[in-house]
Amino acid sequence: MVILLKPVSFSEEGQCLKIHLAVAKSFLIYLFKISYMKAISTLLAGCILTLTTSAQSISTGVSFNKSTQPAIMLLLPYSESITEGAILQKLRDNGYDPETKGKAFWKQNKVNGFYTFKSVVLKDIYESPLDLYFKVEPRGKKENETATVYFLVSKGDEKFITPEADQEIHSNAKKFLNKLVDESAAYKLKVEIEDQDGVVKEAEKKLTKTQESEQELQKKIVQLQEEIRLNKLQQDNQKKVVETEKAKLAELKGKVKK
Repeated sequence: MVILLKPVSFSEEGQCLKIHLAVAKSFLIYLFKISYMKAISTLLAGCILTLTTSAQSISTGVSFNKSTQPAIMLLLPYSESITEGAILQKLRDNGYDPETKGKAFWKQNKVNGFYTFKSVVLKDIYESPLDLYFKVEPRGKKENETATVYFLVSKGDEKFITPEADQEIHSNAKKFLNKLVDESAAYKLKVEIEDQDGVVKEAEKKLTKTQESEQELQKKIVQLQEEIRLNKLQQDNQKKVVETEKAKLAELKGKVKK
């Protein structure tokens, strides 16, 4: 069998070369996209790690009463409940009782979505009373929930401080909020210890109940053993009665005339 090879022209060779170059270009673009996405993912992971390990507050704006007000924002790697509890604990530690009208009073005292604490004296921020506004926004899923804290500070009548006009107070307020990072971690640990203490007490309560139940069962065993002993005595006495009555029966049968 003879195979005939068709000669390839220069134009066909050029066309093949173009095809090869196009394929190579597409492959290089694909590799670049993969590398780019990996780099972006690594960068985002690094940013998230940085935020959770060394969170620092930043100056920002937030909507309050239909207008943007100067605020301080802090990202925390904790749930909404832990963050709120840490804020309350922080206020208590600074001599202010946020629960002056009952445990849930502070939750009812909301203005435009902000928990409001009026006439608070925090010497770390300012010598005179201030009105403090906190807003805690949960983020992420419940099992990996984080929280964003917005902090507004007012000298009264919702006249909020600004970093330009109240530089010292604003700087102190940022430092005050930054401490919440470690304080939230401490508060979370405190809650976990209290929860675990409750679990231990509940387990101990169940253990006590089972031990008391064992004591009751032991008493019943002793009581049953005594009842068995008395029953055996009754059996022995009844056997004697049976034997006596049988003897009488035999005696009576002996008197029958044959």
